[in-house]
Order: sequence, then structure tokens, then C-alpha cells
Amino acid sequence: MVSSRSSVYLFAGDNEYLKEKAITDLKSAILKGASGDDLDYKVFHGGELDFHEVLDSVATIPFLSSKKLVVIKNIEDLNDENLGRLIACIKKSLKSTVLVLDAKSDSVVNEHVELAGLANVSRFDEMTDAELHHWVKKFVQVKTDSKKNIEDDAAKELKDLHGKNLLALSGEMEKLIAFTGERSLITLADVEKVAARSAFSSAFDLTRAIENNNPDEALSIAADLTAAGKKHHEIIGLLCWHLRRILRAKTLQAKGEPDSRVANILRIGRRYQDNFFKQAKVIGIKEAREKLKILLEADLDIKRSRLDPALILEFVIMKLCLGAR
Repeated sequence: MVSSRSSVYLFAGDNEYLKEKAITDLKSAILKGASGDDLDYKVFHGGELDFHEVLDSVATIPFLSSKKLVVIKNIEDLNDENLGRLIACIKKSLKSTVLVLDAKSDSVVNEHVELAGLANVSRFDEMTDAELHHWVKKFVQVKTDSKKNIEDDAAKELKDLHGKNLLALSGEMEKLIAFTGERSLITLADVEKVAARSAFSSAFDLTRAIENNNPDEALSIAADLTAAGKKHHEIIGLLCWHLRRILRAKTLQAKGEPDSRVANILRIGRRYQDNFFKQAKVIGIKEAREKLKILLEADLDIKRSRLDPALILEFVIMKLCLGAR
């Protein structure tokens, strides 16, 4: 758990799950479950904040706790004027406030040396594939007091579906734990029933609209997905997951494997097989690789850019629909 003794923290990196957990731990340590803790806890966002409100919140004494906790997310979106105000505010010493500065990119530490020098810096970087695999298995064990485990293939399928998004992974695992009830093992079949089915349908529909060069339909499907709670980078991840499966199917077919064997290897349910192989037939290997490259570049843009993720997703869908390379 993060110590609450210091006044200013800089949480840098793209591992949102671990950053949120660190903030939650810090909140518990500072506010200690006070009944009015919401009065002593405030969150701002760098690109849309009213800095006068930030200063007021930092300067106001706590209501029921010994200290307040103020969090400013996406500090890389602060303009130069507000960044200067923030540094000046920190230099005055925060007597009754603990301030957390949250940055998506670790590069903020190098770009804003003075700011980083005033804070306790903690980095929250993406896990390696091996670390992520261990985390998935550990999550299930901790959540169930070691009463459940998850198959390696099931953990791999979850990673393929959600990449390194720990928030999405944790949500799916919570559902899987509930779905499996008293059973001690979460299997690949469980993942396919709970997580993969809706993901496949969404990815298939979106890919179909793109292949039909229908940007209106593709953007409408993407809008429905975001309205249902999917984040923009998760939608890009779904498309990547689907295209990788198509690429693998094409490779297996080129080696002479029959469709039934390919479906078994890729774990494609019967109800989706006809549509999947029809789609795989019209998408060439070169085309799939080019689309994957475009999607991966968009994913990096979302993680590193100050542009609106919604605009990046809209742009990449238009680019894919128009066949841009």
C-alpha cells in the first residue's frame, strides 16, 4: 500500500487498474473510513478542470478527516498556465491536503522534471505477458480464498480478449467466479460462455461493416459498444483479437487443415463458424496484416496522445472502411 505520510504523489504509467488501487489504498489510509469521506475527497481531470476550483479544494480545511485527498487525472493535458499554477501551489506546502497527480504516460516524469522533483513518483507500467498470466491466476485465488483456480488456456483466452486491460480482465473474472459457483476450476469453456460470446459477435459485426466499406454502420456499432460501457481502446483490442484469429485460420487452412479442425483449434463455437469462415474467405492475409498494423498504431496513439480517444477510434474506423494504407 502507498504510504500517506507525504503530501504529493505522481502516479505515472498506463496500468490504470493498479493506479486506481493505489488511489483507493491511499484514500483508506488518509480518510480512514470517515462517514463524510466524500467531502474530503475530490477528483479533477486535467483537460477540463477549473483551476480556481482546484485551488479552493486544496486550500479548504478537511471536514471530518485530518487531511483531504485531491486527485488530478491526466495531468499531461494541463496547459502551461495551469501547470505553472499547480507547481506554485505545491511549492507553498500542502498542510492539510494530500495531492495525487495521475499521468497516463511515464514520459511525463522526463517532460516535467520540476513537477516530478516535487512529488513522490510511482510508476505503473504495463505487465509483461508472463506477469499478466500470473496476475490473472493470482486474482482468482485471492478473490476466492484459494478455493478456485483457472486453467492456463482459459487465462490465455481472457488475455487475448482484453489484452493488458486489468480493469476489463478483473470485471470478467468476477463474472466467471460467480458463474462457476462451487466449482473449483474455471475452464476455457466457461470463458467462452461468459466472455468470448459477446466479444465475438461485436468483433464480427464491426469487421463486417468495415469489409463492406460502410463507415456509417461501423461507427454506429462502435457507438453502441461505447454506450454499453466498452472503452475506445477495448474496441480496437476486439478488432485486433478478431483479425488475429482470422490470420491464424488462414495460416492453418494454407497448411491443409479442414475448417472443422481450424474451428476446434481456435475454439470457435458452432453458431459462429459459418459466418467466421465466410469472413475469413474474403479477407486476405496481406489485408488482415495491414489492418492489424493500423489498429495497433491507433492503440498506441490512444495511450500516448493527448487527442480524444473517441476521435482516434472514429478516424481509424474511417481509415479501415476507406481502405487506406
